[in-house]
Amino acid sequence: MNELRRTSYLCFVAVAFLAGVVAASPCLAGSVPENPLNSLQMKPGQYKSNQIRSLKAELLIKYSERRAIQQIKRLIAKYRGTALEPELDFRLAELYVRRSKADQFFEMHRDSKNIVRFVPEIVKTANSKRRLEQAIHVYNLIIHKFPNYGRLDLVMFNDAFSYQQIGDNGTAERLYRQLVSDFQNSDLLPDAHLALGEIDFQRQDFTGALKHYLAIKKFPDSTVYPYGIYKAAWAYYNLRDTKSAIHELEAVIKYGVYVEKHHIDARLDLRREALFDLALFYEGARPPSGAYAYLSREAGDLPVGPVIMRLAELYKRHGRDKSVITLLSDFIEERPHSEVVPLAYVYMMNASENLNHYSKVVDLLGRLDKTCDPQSDWAENQKPGSAMDPTNLLAQEFVDSNFNGPKGSSAAPEARLTSPQLCRRAFNKMALGFANKWLKKWNSQPKETKFADDAEKAFALYLRATPNSPQSNRARFVYASTLYKRNQFRQSSRQYAIVGRQTTDKKMGHEARYFALTALQKAVKHIWSDADEAQFKKLANDYLTKDPHGKYVLDVRFEVGFIAYKKHQYSDAERIFKAIGQKYASAEKGRKAQDLYLDILNIKKDYRTLRAYALKLRNECHDKARYAKLNKIYEQTYFLIVQGYVKHGNLQHAVLAYQQFAKLNPNSKLAKKALWNAMQLNYQRGDVEAGAAAAVHYFEKYPNTKEGLDALIKADQSYESMAQVKDAARVSMKLASADPKLKDKWLLLTANFDSLDGNVAESRKIYDSLRKSPVQKTAVEALNALIQLSRNDENPRYHEKVLRDLIRLGVQPEASLAQVHFVEKAYRSGNDKKAFRLAEEVMSEERDGADASALARARLIQARILAKEFKQQSLKSHLSRIQMVLVLKTEKLSKAQIAYQAAERFGDPKVTVEAMSELGDCYLSYSNDLDNMPVPSGLPANEVSVFRDQMLKLSIPMEEKGVDAKLQAYKAAKEFNLGDKLIASLRSELNNLHQPVPANSNKFQFTSPVAVLPLLVKKVGT
Repeated sequence: MNELRRTSYLCFVAVAFLAGVVAASPCLAGSVPENPLNSLQMKPGQYKSNQIRSLKAELLIKYSERRAIQQIKRLIAKYRGTALEPELDFRLAELYVRRSKADQFFEMHRDSKNIVRFVPEIVKTANSKRRLEQAIHVYNLIIHKFPNYGRLDLVMFNDAFSYQQIGDNGTAERLYRQLVSDFQNSDLLPDAHLALGEIDFQRQDFTGALKHYLAIKKFPDSTVYPYGIYKAAWAYYNLRDTKSAIHELEAVIKYGVYVEKHHIDARLDLRREALFDLALFYEGARPPSGAYAYLSREAGDLPVGPVIMRLAELYKRHGRDKSVITLLSDFIEERPHSEVVPLAYVYMMNASENLNHYSKVVDLLGRLDKTCDPQSDWAENQKPGSAMDPTNLLAQEFVDSNFNGPKGSSAAPEARLTSPQLCRRAFNKMALGFANKWLKKWNSQPKETKFADDAEKAFALYLRATPNSPQSNRARFVYASTLYKRNQFRQSSRQYAIVGRQTTDKKMGHEARYFALTALQKAVKHIWSDADEAQFKKLANDYLTKDPHGKYVLDVRFEVGFIAYKKHQYSDAERIFKAIGQKYASAEKGRKAQDLYLDILNIKKDYRTLRAYALKLRNECHDKARYAKLNKIYEQTYFLIVQGYVKHGNLQHAVLAYQQFAKLNPNSKLAKKALWNAMQLNYQRGDVEAGAAAAVHYFEKYPNTKEGLDALIKADQSYESMAQVKDAARVSMKLASADPKLKDKWLLLTANFDSLDGNVAESRKIYDSLRKSPVQKTAVEALNALIQLSRNDENPRYHEKVLRDLIRLGVQPEASLAQVHFVEKAYRSGNDKKAFRLAEEVMSEERDGADASALARARLIQARILAKEFKQQSLKSHLSRIQMVLVLKTEKLSKAQIAYQAAERFGDPKVTVEAMSELGDCYLSYSNDLDNMPVPSGLPANEVSVFRDQMLKLSIPMEEKGVDAKLQAYKAAKEFNLGDKLIASLRSELNNLHQPVPANSNKFQFTSPVAVLPLLVKKVGT
């Protein structure tokens, strides 16, 4: 079963189950409904609707296939082990293949909103590859389980094809080769050879591919027979054996004749494809002189013209212009009535021009001209639907690609034209195209007069007229237009001017005289020299004299004035614009002239005349939009006068003038700007208090504007800068109402100003209202303020309540600072256990951003508690426990030492000094305890002196450590400048230790501890 047969089988299964779905529908009971499949038919031009119809069809098929698969699986289970099992398995695999095609539909439409909107889950989960893999699994099962299955060759072929579909060409190739090897009598041998040939061809193994393509020749009745020969030709061509390639294409053509003669499936007729490829193969293998005769013979009854033109195109692409001429000369001579004869002339003209045979081009233009005549033999032999018909692709190529005209232009007619008409249009396009091209060459190479001569001949053919006639004037008009299009505006202007002077055609003369002006404008590009201006005035006078009532009279007069305006000849421009504005007041150019007259008055700074003219125009105007514009000019002029005061430094007068303007013109948009400027000028002249008052006034005037809010903020800042906290608090309270998004911010600022003003009760009230603000930052600031206000209150409970609120917010570093209060309180109350635990909670927040000072203070409390435990550790012991007692004492010292040094790490100056000093106390305490350590019980009397010596050896280094630590604390206190009292206290302690204080205090490091008394290396203050 080949692909066509397999597709037919699947369609049968889909339709059968689809019919079952329709028959099972309860809606059909008792009636004869309209065929539901009609709703699935595609309708031209309805893209979205067709997508939905396709979706419905695929869903129905998907549902039917799912039911079919379920039914097949039940049948397989029922008939397992019987002769039906492999057949049922085969049908199951084919259903999986069909489901893969349904999934392909959904995969292809994953970007389609129409499809995804209805069945998003199905589109999302569609997986055609998975379905094919399911089919492959079943095929493989049949191959291995039922080696004697009657249709095993078909199973193997479909299995290989499925592997190809999922991209596993290696397995597919192995299966195809196995099929070829094991099933010599299979109907699928030619299909398998074709598949293997295609695989080899794709990997450019053309020798291997050719072997398989030629194998198909053994099966002349196979549907792939002509395609095998066709691909064999291409394999030969890729192997550079063009002779054999041509031979195979000739065989394809011969087979196509056989197909047509015996009325076989027309799809097996590949003559047209072979003919076009034959042109390709021929181009590199045989001479052009025999090309027409050979291709004509091979084409037989088929049109040979398109094939000839394909070969001509190949010659053209490869720059073989002489071959183009040889081929097409033979063709036109033998087939003068062919539909592509005009196209042949075009190719010959282009080839001749490439060879610099310009006279030959002109000759060919003449022959094409005769061909295009409606009475010519060629025209009379054309039929509707020929290649020259605009609906034919060749005709579109003919018009769009070969006549030097832009695609989509007038070269592609909208209406259906006859072949002679289309030919005539092509001739016109070619003639004008060559004329323009040669004129361009002549303009760039003035000494090459042959270009000008041939261009003149081309125009002669195109115009069929004498130099001084309506036709020649029109030709000159076209020439001028061409120059205009090619941006040669000055030449274009001169050519238009000649036409305008000598033509008797009023319309053409009118247009030519006007276009002479516009072309000169383009040439000048807005930079007018005196000569250009004089020429423009001359052309303008010519137009106004010959066309006093012409369409562009106003435009020309306006442009004369506009040139004077751009050249700053304001007196001439003013006179022209004033006259135009009066005579053509209702025309657009008249209104524009009025505007330019207003602008000239503005440039001349004649504000009084400007205001009077604007007022006059406004009073005569009935158009609302223009009335508003003129009124704006009137107001702006008034405003400019006020701005003059600012320019001359009279700021006080300007402030009063702005305020007066706002009062006289309350509805003007400039009134708002005037008040704003008045406020800004007050600040500019240094009167901040007046500026703040003006800002408050601006806000009260425009309370619901962004500018009003900005002004009020400026006023608030001004009062704050002047330390007028009472006014600042009043303005901040206004801001709280005017700016609801930042209400809490302004209330907080109000409370701060009230607090500074001594209005503690009012500020506390506001702070208390903000302590639960949804804006965390605001709530924290309010709580911090309440903490400061309540710090010296006689109500410590309220103070601690606020601290707990701050802790609950969990915002760092504020929360840790609040927590430290409770750590130190617990320590002061003697509850060391609670203090240590609370300090631990503070330390656990280090990574969350806790305050370094809070961490230092909390760690210091822990160190003090550990130091207390160290100092309480007794050294009294029995001789047998003396080492253990010393170890316990040392371990507790080590813990305290680590804690003190950890407290230093956070960099709080005061904590650092206290930690150093208290650590020194620990060392000194240990030294003292060792000096006074009780003699262990059980120690013989004769060993007491030895014991004391050993304790002294331990005591002395410890004492040195203590002194060093105290000295570090002293130096750090001085470095951090922590106050004379603390420095004096540390100096006194050092003096009591009989330790002189050095003049220079430099940082130093702890040394490494001994085994019994560990000390960490640590820099002071780090």
